[in-house]
Amino acid sequence: MAMAEGGGGDWATPPLEVLLSIGLDKRTAENALVNHELTSNLIAIINEAGVSGCSKSIGNLLYMVATKCPTNALGPRPFLIRYIVSSKIKNSTQLDAALSFLSNAGLESFELDKFEEACGQ
Repeated sequence: MAMAEGGGGDWATPPLEVLLSIGLDKRTAENALVNHELTSNLIAIINEAGVSGCSKSIGNLLYMVATKCPTNALGPRPFLIRYIVSSKIKNSTQLDAALSFLSNAGLESFELDKFEEACGQ
């Protein structure tokens, strides 16, 4: 399923379908669509995750990354997304700890063992 935004602003796959494919409930997906920046960010995260569908729990965590990931944690965001998709980060408590760690550490001082310890690995 192609999920990227086309050059003219057209979506290759309707955004609602993309958001529903990751297990978001219809109301959450429709609310997200009202905010174009959130929609674009979430679509980018879904593309980074390389998923065209996933469990609701993983989808909700990806949604949380789109809404909570601080700007200074964007560098290691693909790493964080891989941890979510591989179920190494399984719940919002682990994700919050991971986001807190990444916002404090940043990409320059990122240490895998400390990251895993912070998010309960």
